[in-house]
Amino acid sequence: MMSQTPQTRVRMSRYESREVTRSRLIDSATELFAQLGVSDTSLRTVAEHAGYSRGAVHSNFADKAELAEAVALNVISKIGPSIDAVLASSAASRRRLEDYIRTYLQFCTDQPLQTSALIAVARYQSRFDLDRFDSRGKDSLRGIIELFEDGQRREEMRAFDPWLMAYMLRSTVDAVAAHLTAGALPTSADEAANEIVTTFDRATRTDDR
Repeated sequence: MMSQTPQTRVRMSRYESREVTRSRLIDSATELFAQLGVSDTSLRTVAEHAGYSRGAVHSNFADKAELAEAVALNVISKIGPSIDAVLASSAASRRRLEDYIRTYLQFCTDQPLQTSALIAVARYQSRFDLDRFDSRGKDSLRGIIELFEDGQRREEMRAFDPWLMAYMLRSTVDAVAAHLTAGALPTSADEAANEIVTTFDRATRTDDR
């Protein structure tokens, strides 16, 4: 009879263990921020929900603002690559505009928890962390502004202020996303996307197209 060799448990390094803890805390905060909001969620609650003591949060994040930023960056890392790919495409500017709107709202539809957490963080930062809030706002507009500027250079879009149009677009899709995740959208996500696409296509296209 062959003797069985006991399985050897692989021990994680200190760095790996810390990354696992950090990831679980971010996941816990994402769920709680989406449900309760950032201000109404204590760091102790985040830790306990993840199966840790409060000390685990303080070992990984300086304060609630840093944890909220980590949640935002984690959500953005999931949607960001798809958005970047759309904006960097060589397709016509009007097609990229449509794809941007649909890609963003599709993510909100598929990932309501992540979207709700991101919205909660944005609300929190707009009151208590203005530097990060302003920086993220500028980042969210930059690619759209470049899209509009490219459309104007190609003469696929009429003359208008790219920043203002980008701001109006982001305000629109963010408002729809908030209603969508709250279950308060009076129409389907597809119908909302169709209407936004039509509205901004008509608002930006040249008169002869």
